[in-house]
Amino acid sequence: MQHTLLSLRRLALLSLTFVPSLACENPKPASGPVLSIQPRVLVIGLPGEGSDYQEASVSLTNEGDADVLITGLELTEDDDSPELSLLDADDWTGRVTIEPGTSKTLRVGWRLLDAQADTGQITLRSNDGDRVIELETADPDPSLLVTVSPSGEVSGASASLMMSEAMAGSFQRATVTLNSVAGAPLSVDQLCWVNERDCVEHRFESFLVCDGAEATPESCEPISKLPLLPMGAAHTLSVLFTPPAGPSIREVGRLRILSDASNAPDFLVTITGETCVRSGERPLCGLCGDGELNAELGEVCDDGNFDESDDCDNRCQPTCAALGSCSERDSDGDGVIDGEDNCDLAPNPGQEDCDQDGRGDACDEDECPATDEDGDGLADDIDNCPELSNPDQADCDGDGVGDACDSGLCDPTPGAMNYLLIRQGFIQAGGVQVGDRYRVQGTLTSGAHQSSGELYITWGGFRP
Repeated sequence: MQHTLLSLRRLALLSLTFVPSLACENPKPASGPVLSIQPRVLVIGLPGEGSDYQEASVSLTNEGDADVLITGLELTEDDDSPELSLLDADDWTGRVTIEPGTSKTLRVGWRLLDAQADTGQITLRSNDGDRVIELETADPDPSLLVTVSPSGEVSGASASLMMSEAMAGSFQRATVTLNSVAGAPLSVDQLCWVNERDCVEHRFESFLVCDGAEATPESCEPISKLPLLPMGAAHTLSVLFTPPAGPSIREVGRLRILSDASNAPDFLVTITGETCVRSGERPLCGLCGDGELNAELGEVCDDGNFDESDDCDNRCQPTCAALGSCSERDSDGDGVIDGEDNCDLAPNPGQEDCDQDGRGDACDEDECPATDEDGDGLADDIDNCPELSNPDQADCDGDGVGDACDSGLCDPTPGAMNYLLIRQGFIQAGGVQVGDRYRVQGTLTSGAHQSSGELYITWGGFRP
């Protein structure tokens, strides 16, 4: 009997050993739809170079064991400028199903229309409840970079360049390029020439601003619509300098560019234009004078020389002889008519011709020889008395005018002896003692002033 009881107890213990423990089991997955949204705040970065558009996406995942049913999506913005958009909107109309363990992608687009950051929300309705996805964009401050050609100085909010290759009646072209280098699209609000009173468009004195990079005076198109430039985009303008026929000119134009650029909203391009005149020191104006015809630059001929008696003048235009239209006219406006003017196209009313070769100095390729008018062995340009021989170049008062011709040292009354000119220091000369010092041009004769305590400096000989 006792043995039977022990066996029953062992069996009971064994039975207890194999009873499963419900307290240690893993919980069952939640039943029903479970919608997970990543990220809950969608931040859209700046567009890439050359674009004004960017996209970003949100992942919608069903982590439950029943279908998630999307019954509505609505995107709203916090301002009046519609720049955010829900992409593939047709795919989200009606009822959209996301099965357990699967995901769908919700895409949002951002097109920059101004220089402001944008915010908004997407409201999502589903059988797992309503959710809100916050939308934010990067700050899109636009930035302007201006480049000019021919190369000039560019710094901060200004640039400058020189245009000195155009001859009278011709033109030279420069380019100004506006580059949008960061952030939102760059909006140009005004582009004009600044004068003393106001801002004028298109033409100012001898300057023109034209749309496009290849403009000529004949094809110049005014800028009718100011550009809106996405980041990385550029717009090039032509600036033409058109010096008129006649005397040489020098003009300055100031082109003002107003935009919404955060770095340089008011940019000024200063352009200096000078008429080019071919001469020995400057044989070329642009490509005129190289002996090759450059018709795109307005050349009709180019013989590569300075001889205007042939069919091609120094402006690479046909002479009146070639055109059969010669008459008494003054092409350079210097008062000397063509044919008698030794530089028809370079103003030189004095007709200076230092080497007497028939071509005036203003347009002669030959340098003027050095002259020595007084024959003292020193060229006039370095002689401190070019009209009076003084090989020693003496200049006692150091004023740059030699003693031989310095009016500050000459005797205004050479007929009167011992005329007082300048009181100086004390000096002894010829044994005559003087207390006052005189500078005299001429000859001082001993005995004119024989008094103790007087002394004279003489210019010239001293005769006892």
